[in-house]
Amino acid sequence: MLYNAMKNNNSSVVFHEMMAEDITKNTKFWDPVCRNNWALKFSVYGEYILLIVVSVYTGQTIIRYFDDEQKACIFINMIVSRNPHEDFDA
Repeated sequence: MLYNAMKNNNSSVVFHEMMAEDITKNTKFWDPVCRNNWALKFSVYGEYILLIVVSVYTGQTIIRYFDDEQKACIFINMIVSRNPHEDFDA
């Protein structure tokens, strides 16, 4: 029984190491940019886009995943056109 637990634990460690390597190789990050007092941070993993937006005034943070670059751009344009002094539901 202990052997099986150790074997499963080793498999889990190997899996996590493989995932960490895959993520490291396939993820791209960019420095944050500021547009209309919104801080925008992007990362891309494969075809998936992670977008983090923070109001420099209120600290409101919006996190969204996209699988379509056009939809991500539409969302970014909508956010940066909003007033960064006011919280809102995005």
